[in-house]
Parts: sequence; structure tokens; C-alpha cells
Amino acid sequence: MNIGAIFCSCRGEIDKNFSLKDVKEYCNKDEDVKFSEIYQASCSIHEQEDMFKKINEHGIEGLLFIGCSPKYYEKLFDKIFFEKSKINPGLIKFVNFREQLSWAHRDQKPEKIGEKAKFVIKAALEELKNAKPIQTEKIPNLKSALVIGGGISGIHASLALANQGHHVYLVEKSPYLGGIQLQMSKTFPRDECSACAITPIINTLFRTPNIDIFPLSEVIRLRGRTGNFVVTIKQNPRYVKEICTNCHECINVCNHNVPDEYNFKLIDRKTITLPRFDTFPKLPFISQKDINYCRIECKAKLCTKVCDIKAINLDEESKEIEINVGGIITAIGYDIYQPNEYGYGKSKDVLTLEDYERVLVSTGVFNGEILRPSNRETPKNIAFILCVGARQQNKIPYCSRYCCMATASAIKQTVEKLPDTKIYVFYRDIYALGKVGEEYIKESQNFPNVEWIRTVPEHFGLKSKDVENERDVLTLKINVSGGKLDISFDMVILATPMIPNNDIEDIREILGLSKTPEGFFKEADLMLAPVSTYDDGKYLAGTCIGPRTINESIVDGYAAATGISRVLSGDEITQFVTISDVDEAVCGACALCVKTCYFHACSIDKEKKISVVDPTLCRGCGNCVAACPTGARDLLLYPTESYYKSIEMLSEYKPPEGPKILGLLCDGCAYPAADQVGLGGKIFPLNLSIIRVPCSGRIDPRFILYAIEKGFDGIILGACYQENCQFFGGNYDLEKRIDLLKELLHSRGINEKRIKLLFISYLESEKFVKEVNSFVQNLKSLEMIV
Repeated sequence: MNIGAIFCSCRGEIDKNFSLKDVKEYCNKDEDVKFSEIYQASCSIHEQEDMFKKINEHGIEGLLFIGCSPKYYEKLFDKIFFEKSKINPGLIKFVNFREQLSWAHRDQKPEKIGEKAKFVIKAALEELKNAKPIQTEKIPNLKSALVIGGGISGIHASLALANQGHHVYLVEKSPYLGGIQLQMSKTFPRDECSACAITPIINTLFRTPNIDIFPLSEVIRLRGRTGNFVVTIKQNPRYVKEICTNCHECINVCNHNVPDEYNFKLIDRKTITLPRFDTFPKLPFISQKDINYCRIECKAKLCTKVCDIKAINLDEESKEIEINVGGIITAIGYDIYQPNEYGYGKSKDVLTLEDYERVLVSTGVFNGEILRPSNRETPKNIAFILCVGARQQNKIPYCSRYCCMATASAIKQTVEKLPDTKIYVFYRDIYALGKVGEEYIKESQNFPNVEWIRTVPEHFGLKSKDVENERDVLTLKINVSGGKLDISFDMVILATPMIPNNDIEDIREILGLSKTPEGFFKEADLMLAPVSTYDDGKYLAGTCIGPRTINESIVDGYAAATGISRVLSGDEITQFVTISDVDEAVCGACALCVKTCYFHACSIDKEKKISVVDPTLCRGCGNCVAACPTGARDLLLYPTESYYKSIEMLSEYKPPEGPKILGLLCDGCAYPAADQVGLGGKIFPLNLSIIRVPCSGRIDPRFILYAIEKGFDGIILGACYQENCQFFGGNYDLEKRIDLLKELLHSRGINEKRIKLLFISYLESEKFVKEVNSFVQNLKSLEMIV
């Protein structure tokens, strides 16, 4: 194989800690290396033109990129060099010299870093020589897209795609579009009526001809790949036909009440209902959880009798619809943390900020009047408490960012309606958003009847009823400079954080998306690809990625639409097929791969008695490869032989002191965590040599045995946390395999403590350093190191 080696100094960042020139000269000694060059910035379009020229001149078949982490440019470079130089993406390998070598060992002498770099290059060359070309194929590109979620972000994404000529299928689980924002009173910082702001946009959506809207619907199955996904949508019944004229007679005669979820269950509604705000579509509905009452318990069925046009059908059933799309945007929104602090749920007068919004809004609980839910009286004093449940490690560790501004908006509306009511605001810190955020919050602080107090109330007391006044008595214990005060309030409003949507796990499993430790969807890169996923045809938008304001969610929608439009721009898409492969001569049809595959891509051909792979379902995680007892399975992009060669070459490296450690790190979390060490100015010891795997489930126990045989003193197996694996269960399967492997090692007299299973998040660089250093010390204590 003719190999080209492209070294990038990253504008001097890499070779400032060791001599890149010396490593290049070492690389040139390999007889297969036909050209090597050091570039200042391999990501520069000008330097890439020189690369294309030299690659073509030397007839290069395989390419090494030695520079920054592959997380940045791997997909882009695979595509560019395939198009410009016809190099198969399976024969392009990336060597991480910046984050995991130069930066992570910045405390070491240049010659020591350079020595390790030579072995890393040697391993990379052997990996490339044993790599396999992957298949490439062209598939027709469908000019259509699916948007999941009809909130503010999904609506803007749908309109942006439709305006670019793409057909859009918009799926919304609830009966109406608009999301939670349509239920709110006003938007900050303009204090504009929330419904007035979003209604014209929804009107435009309904009038756009190339958008099909599916309310009361959910995605239940997905197959295929970018450019040609097959999506199954389950459309749930509304029990009211579109011929309905909105006469409201059915609602008027209904004599059964249920909690009103559109008013956050502060009041009841009729079983058949139409919310008072401007809904889209403007049709009543009956919830599926209430339909049994209508069908069985309700004997009168007055709603069906008063409807002259027979628009109500209590026997309507769900139906499934199959569509084909080229790309998918997920914008399913968020849920609100339901607190157990400060008596929430015990007193009607303790509300979340979202509950209080339904008190403020004119179509809400009390038609815009501010009244105590317990006795319908005007409150004389109100307490707002910020950060309830948030920024606490044992609850919600992050800040939702929007709460301070939303609280200021609620205060302004309260002062406008109740100028004589005393308002206290208890806070830890103030997060003022945007260009006018500081001014907006200061405006709410300057009202004469509003006091902002920087303290967190310690204690909440509730007396169920004041018998004389028929009201709840709410007491907060407040820390002040002179001591502690017990203050009674008529109402307490809790600003609580955004939390992941309750449906996020179901959507994640269907679409094959990754999740952060906080439970939100994980973007491909926090900075460089904030709405992308690991799949080119799937994008994210809005608060399903994390806490967002309205304008940030809108920007996400536009950004995701732009990404999908780029994918759908051509008539064909070139696909790199990175699926699992089967050696038919070795396969024994044991079906372990079938049981292991979380994507149902594996099956048994009963006639041939071999395992087969559905390329439209396979995600290329490699879990089945590690599970295969005969070695019949292999992964096209990460072949088994390449791993053995890399382990063998890295085993020849001897660190200056201490144990020799191999790290097999998953591409989703553990490998980026190692990157983050260098990025964050931290260091880990030279003892650790790292190999990247697509998923921790790809780690074959035979790799570990081979590493021990080759002289590694310890092996770190890096995996995502249990619920965060982008391939769902690879980390879980690895853990089971390692438990069995440890029993085998014990039977052979090998200390099982030489293997460390490390569950980690992609941003936990400090934990990574701590765990590696601890492992080094533990191995030393085992007295295995001479």
C-alpha cells in the first residue's frame, strides 16, 4: 500500500512541545510511506490543494492524518479526500497528536513526548496497513424531511425547510401546535403577548402547501439511512372529525370533569374540550386516557346526540402511516421540574412559575386576575424563589438560564395588576440574558413594592387552614444579617429548571440518538456542531438539547433546517457503508449477534444457516463483533486485525517509569474525555496509550487477553455512563463480558485489578485524570512493576 502521511502542526500548537520533524523522519523510514509533509494547518483550503496534488503524484492509496482529534474533521476529511483524491474512507486514519499527546503531556520533556509519538505513529501505520476499504454507494436523495415536535423550534425549522422547496412532515404528539410557549402569558424582553407572537407563525405554517401536519401523532419506527429513511408514524385518534364547526355544544352538555393539563391541573375541564387559547388545529378532542369513560361509563353520550353533523366518533382507532424522508429534525421540547420543596403539592397557593403564568394569562385559570387558588382572594404578599431544585448535585446540577428573566417578567405583570401587593424575590445569583437582560431585570428591581433578597429560604411551614380566614398559611424562614426571620406569605412562586422531555428515551431508542448525563440529547460537538448528531441525516433543535430561550430555540430551528437542506441538496447521496460484515465460511449461525444487536439489524438466514446484516438498520457499533465466539463477524471501518496490530505496536513502548497501560476508549464519551484533558490544560501520564473504539461494546475480551500477553500491566476500558451510550447498550454488554473475563483471569492467576472499567462523560476531564493517576498507583501497589 502506498501511504501518505500528512502532519499538521496546528499553527505551532503541536510541535511547540516536541519535534514534529523528528517524528516525520521516523515515519519516512517505513517503506510503504511514499510521501510525508508538515503543514501549518491541514484544515486550510490552500494547503489541502497541495495535499491533493502530492497524493495524486505519488499514487497514494492510504492516508494518515497526524494532527488534532478526529472528532473535529474526520467526517469532513473522509468526504473531501474521497471526492478529490479517490481515497477510500476506510483507508484514512487519524492520529491524535494535539489533545492526547502534545497538550496532555505538556509537563514532559520534548524527547519523552517525541519517543511516545514514534510508537503512536508506528501503531497507526500498522492499523492502516490492516484496514479494509469500505463500500461506497449512491442512493437517491429524497427531497423531504421529518420534523418531530411542533413547538417554537420545530415550527421554524419546518417553515425554513419548506421555503427552500423541501416537503416537510411535522409530527406533534399533543393535540395542538405551539408547545408550552402558547400557554405562557408574555415573552421577555419585549413583554409581548406570547400567543400573539406565535400565532401568526403557526398561521403561516398551516398555509404553506408543502407541509403536512400530524397532530396527536408520534414516530414509532425508523429504518433506512440518510437520504432515504422509512418512518412509521402512529396517528392517535382525536375522536372529533375535521368537519366539526366548533359550535361547542358537545362541550356544553358534557357533565364529566377531569384535571385540565393545559392549565397545569390547577382547575378541571370537560372530558371533551377545546382549550381557551387560540389552538391549531381548532378542533375539540378527547384524551385517550379518558375515552374509556366516554365509551363505557357515560351512558347518556350527550356529546354525540347534540352534534347534528355527526363529527364525534367515539370508536375511532389509532392508525399507522409510513412516509419516506431524507432527513430528520428532532425538536421535542422539555418538561418542567416538579418540586417537592417549599410545600409544592401540599398547598394550592404554592405554584411553579409555569403554573403562575396560567394565572397571569387572560385565557387562564382566573381570566387574568391574580387570585389565591385556595380561596380565590387577592394576595397581599407574594414570594418568588429562584433556582428551586436547580444547581444542586443531588437534584438538577445545571442552571436553566431563562428563569431569572421569566421571573422578572412575571413580577412586572404582577405589579401592573396588583400595585399594592408586596413582592419578595429570594435568589442565589442573577443570570441576565442578552443585550438588554441587565436592564430588564433592573426594571423589576426598581418597583417600590418589590424587594430582591440574596438568600435561600431554609424552611417552609404550612398550616393547612387558618380556620378564621379559610386559607392556607405559608411561612418561610429567611436568613438575614441580624439572624433569622419567619415571614408568612399568601402565595409562593417557585422558579424551577427545565428538565429533559419525558419522551426523550423513547425517541432516542427509535432514532438512535445519544444522550448527555443530564438526560438531554447530545449534540455532535458542543461548540462546532451544536445541532448536529453523529448521523449526517439527523439534527436536533431547541430545548431537547438543553435549556434554551425562545430566540435561541428559533435559531436552533433555522440551523437544523440549514443542515438538513445541505444533506438534501443533491439528487444522490454517497453513503459510506460502515456496517458489520460476516465471514460465511466461519459463521455457525449461533444467533448471539441477533440477541446482541440493539437495532435488530442481525438475523439468521435459515437456508444458508448463516447470520446476515440489514445495512439499513446496522449502526456500525461493533457489539455483535465482540459477541461472536467464532470470529465470523468483523466491522468494516474498525476491523479486528487492525486492533491487534495497534495493541502489538503500542506494547513496544516503555514509559519512563511506572506501569504500561492500554486505554480502549469509546468514541462517544471516554475518548472525548481524554481530548478534554488536553483542551482544558490538564495532563495525564505517559504511561497511558490510547486506542479509539466506536463503542465500548466493540471491545472484545480477546483484545484484553492479547494486551496482557503483550506486556501491558493494566488496561482501562472507557465507556459512557449506563444510560448515555449512543448505541444504547454497548457499555452494559461490555460490563457483563468483563465480569466473565475477570473470572477467567482469576482462574489463571492473573490479578483482575489490572482491568479498570471507567464510566465517564465526555466533559469529565478532571475525573479522567484522577482515575488514570489512581490506576497507575494501584498497579504499582500490586508489585507487578519492577
